[in-house]
Formats: sequence, C-alpha cells, structure tokens
Amino acid sequence: MTLIYTNNIKNDSFLNYLFEGLEYSVTENIYNFLHTVADNKIAFMHDVIGNSKHHSVFAYELNFLCSHCNLVILFGKEFHGNHVEMLEIMNGKDNFYYISPAILYYDHLQLEKNLFFWGHWLDDNSRIYKKLDYKLNDLLPYNKKPYYFDALLGTQKDHRQFVYDKITSSDFSQKFIFNYGNDVKNLIIDSDVIIPNNIKQSFSMNYFDYNGVDCLLCQIIPTEIYKTSAYTIVAETNYINLYFFPTDKIAKPILARRLFVVFAQWRYLKYLKDLGFRTFDSIIDESYDKIRSKNDRWMAAWEQVVWLCNQEQEEILDKIKQICDYNYNHLMTTDWNGIVRNKLRNIIDINI
Repeated sequence: MTLIYTNNIKNDSFLNYLFEGLEYSVTENIYNFLHTVADNKIAFMHDVIGNSKHHSVFAYELNFLCSHCNLVILFGKEFHGNHVEMLEIMNGKDNFYYISPAILYYDHLQLEKNLFFWGHWLDDNSRIYKKLDYKLNDLLPYNKKPYYFDALLGTQKDHRQFVYDKITSSDFSQKFIFNYGNDVKNLIIDSDVIIPNNIKQSFSMNYFDYNGVDCLLCQIIPTEIYKTSAYTIVAETNYINLYFFPTDKIAKPILARRLFVVFAQWRYLKYLKDLGFRTFDSIIDESYDKIRSKNDRWMAAWEQVVWLCNQEQEEILDKIKQICDYNYNHLMTTDWNGIVRNKLRNIIDINI
C-alpha cells in the first residue's frame, strides 16, 4: 500500500491517474503519515513560499520529508528569486521532484533531471478562453488599428520603468496605449468586468466569476485595448537572468493573435520557442534576446518597437498572420497538464 501526504492538493482524478492500478490512501495529517507503516510513502506538496513560509523554512520541511519518503513532489504556480534559493538548498536530493511553472537556467545547479516544466499559466489562460472564445472573435487582430502598441505595465519593476520612461520621453507616445501600476482603479480591462470588493491589486490571486468562468483579474484579455491597438509590449514578471517564467502576460497576446516585443530576461524567446511557439524573427530583429546585459537588451528591444511604429501596419499585420494563427492553435491544443501527468506517472512507475 502507498501512503500519500499532501498539504493541500485535493485533485482525486489526478491522483487516480497517477496511481491507477495501485492501492493508496491520502492523508493531510503529518503525524499519521510519519507513524503509519506503509510499503511506499510519497509527499505531494503545494508551494507555499511567499504565502505563509520563508523559503529556507519550507526547504527544511522538504528535506525532512525526503528522509521519510520514497518521493517528494512539489507543485508550484509562482516562481521568483526565493524559489531559486530554495532549490539551492534542495540540490542533490535525488528523490525530490519539482513541478515548476519556470525553467531554471542550469548554470549553477544540477537539478535538471528533477525539475519538470508545468505550463500552468498557459494552460489556465487557455482554459478561460476556450469557454469565452466569442471574446476573441471580436478582436479583428489583422485589421489596422488607431494605436500601434499596448503597454500595460503593472507593478513597478526595472524593466517596466525602462519601457515607461521610453514611451513618455518619445515624440510618438501618442502611438501607445499604456498604464503603469497595480491599483485596480487604474486598470484598463474588458468593459464588462465587475471587480469584487476584495480585489485591490491587479496581481491579486483571488479567483472570481467572469462571464461564468473562474479566473484571476490578471488573466482577463483587455479586449477594448486590443481592439484599438495592433501589437503588444510584454513586460514579463521576471527580468533576472536565472530562469524562464512565462505567465499570463505572454498568454494573452498569443490568444489574441498579436505580435509581441518582450522586455524580460535573457533568452526568453529561446525558451518560448523550445515550448513549440514561433516568434517574429522573420519580421523584426530579435537578436535582443541573446544580450545578457539587461539595459542593452531592453534598448535593443525598444529599437524594434520604434521600427514597428514607423512601418505601415497593414504590411506587418499581413506578415504576422501565419505565425500568430499557429501560436494561438499551439497554445489552445497543447495538453500542458497532460505532459506533466505523463512525466510523473513515469517517475512513480520507476520508483514504486
């Protein structure tokens, strides 16, 4: 019999798939888990770093579980610098596996075989718009628009400040629709969004009902903005050259079939291509993605924004259609959750 400990994963269908044909039971009581005799023990843990625990405390708990389990499997929906520090502590634990929404750059860690990418944000955004596809049908992505770019920058960070400063100091700022900050009162989103009173910041992790679908505020495509602008500046969550973390910020323009210029970390586009997406290197110079220096990289990306603002929209929109249609279909048809389930099932079959 296999005994499973979890701190909050309650997806019965997921566990049934992983342990099909095996006898297992699930507990959320750590005392019972440690003191019950079982043929195999597995811990399925949900990432709580930044929520209720410091990364070093959580890493200590994971290390403790590794010494009492055949497998310890961690699931995470967020990834930031403190997750890298947690992984440094966990380095060398062969029975630890991290199902991560980010791809770590392996320049300083030997965890590649223990980390599996989970396209949570890609999957969750596609889930929403499979049900709300009529929202996408109204966007007319290949029609000329009054504005060239949207730049919805969100929480203040270095790369977003760079973009904001470039837009506001340019002599063609009238070609952009942009805002900066995370106060919901200043957000530019779909006109039929009713924001609940408990949501005060744009990055709120509180799900709410949007046209019959549970979603986060950040996942809603700004349809009114996309109807009046041609391209998107993506100022991603991460800009540090340690990991690739694709979020709703890239999922939304892909779903809306838009050209994007990315302000993020080094090699962002490279890893996006590794996931099967296409980018726009046949139209603009995307060599900025290969520049390690953040300021030089962002300046090179900004030069492509400037170049696009000086081209006829009709010519560019005609060239991007095949790429954008492909990216949309790839995002919507890829089983991001199924890829992870299959990898985990292989690990369990080998170890149990």
